[in-house]
Amino acid sequence: AIGDAEQRFSEDKLRLIRAVRFAAALQFQIEPDTWKAIQRHASEITMVSAERIQSELQKILLHHERLRGIQLLRDSGLLAAVLPELETSDAGSWSELEVTLGKIQSPCFPLILAACAASLASETGLETACERLKMSNHDRQLTLWLQQHLPRVLRLHQASWPEAQRLLIEPRIDLLVELADAIGTARQEPQDWHRFCLEKLALPAGQLNPEPLINGDDLLQAGIPAGPDFRMILERIRDAQLDGQLADRHQALDMALKLQSSD
Repeated sequence: AIGDAEQRFSEDKLRLIRAVRFAAALQFQIEPDTWKAIQRHASEITMVSAERIQSELQKILLHHERLRGIQLLRDSGLLAAVLPELETSDAGSWSELEVTLGKIQSPCFPLILAACAASLASETGLETACERLKMSNHDRQLTLWLQQHLPRVLRLHQASWPEAQRLLIEPRIDLLVELADAIGTARQEPQDWHRFCLEKLALPAGQLNPEPLINGDDLLQAGIPAGPDFRMILERIRDAQLDGQLADRHQALDMALKLQSSD
C-alpha cells in the first residue's frame, strides 16, 4: 500500500480484494504489513456493494491465475466474507479444485463459479451465493443450471436416447461438458459419458435434433382439445420419434389419437 496500509483500506474497503487480484494476476507477494492489514479487516469487505465485489471476483476468477487468486482470498479471510459457501479446510477439495481449474479453458464466470462450487461447496449453497453477489439473471441461471445438470451429464451414456438428446441439444451443453470433463478428470472418474457426448454432438444437426413430426396445431386439427394432456402427448410422440418408432407425420397423429383415447 502507499503509506499506511490501515489508512488506505479504511478509505476504500474494496482495496482489500483488489490487493488480492493484483497479487494473483501479477504473481506478486503482498508486503507483510499490508497482508496483515488485509487479514485484520477482511470481514469489513461486506461494507462494499455486492456489485463492486462481484466485479472484482469476476476479474479474479476469469484470469489465468484464478487458482492463486482464490487461494489468496481463502488465506486472507476474504473468501469467508464474500463466499462463505466455498470456505473449507478440506485439503482434498482444494486439490480437486486445482486440477479442475487447470482443465477449464473457457473464460466464463458462471462456469468457473460452478466449478469452484462443485469442489468446495455444498449442493445447497450456490443459489444463496449468486443472490448475495447480485449476479445478473443470465449468469445466475447459467451457474445454477450447470450445477444442477453436472451429475446428470456424468451419467448421460446410461440414459435413454430421448432423455440424453434433450440435454445434448441445450444451447449451453458445451459449457456443461467442459465442466464435467474437468471435474471428472480431477476425480479420476471413467470417461464413458464424455466419449458418448462427443460422439452424439458430432452427429449431423438433422440426426441429433430432427424436426418434430407434429406440433400442437396438428393435435388441434386432429380433434384433440387443448388441455393438460397436450404436453404429455407431444413428449410421448417425440420420444417415440427419437427412438425410431415413428417414421412420419401420419404415424405420429395416429399415436396421438390412441394416446388421447387411452386417457
